[in-house]
Amino acid sequence: MTSAPLSTVAEKRPIEHHAIVWHGIAATVVYTPDYHSTPGSAFHHCHVEVITEPRKPLPISETGYRSLFIHGGEVENAGGAASFAMRWLDAASKSPEWRAAVAASRQGSLF
Repeated sequence: MTSAPLSTVAEKRPIEHHAIVWHGIAATVVYTPDYHSTPGSAFHHCHVEVITEPRKPLPISETGYRSLFIHGGEVENAGGAASFAMRWLDAASKSPEWRAAVAASRQGSLF
C-alpha cells in the first residue's frame, strides 16, 4: 500500500481565510472544510482556527489562538466559518470567567 506524502495531501485541501471583528477585537478565521474524510462515508471533519493578531484574549482562548475540529455540517449550518466563529465567541462570552476578565480589564489592577 502506498500513500501520498503529507505535503501533497495538504495541498489538496481548500483553505478559507475570513477576517472578523468581534467586540472590537480583530481576528482571522481559518477554515479547512474537508480536513479529514472517511472514504465512502458522508462523515467528515473540518478544522476551524480563530487567531487574533496581535494576540488578545478571547472568551474561547486566553492566548488569542484556538483550534477546533468539528463535524463539517455544523459550520455550514451556522452560515459559514465567519458566522460560526462569531456565534462561538458570543456563546462563550456569557461564561462567568469571561465576564470577570472583562470587568477586571475595565477596572484595572492595583497589583
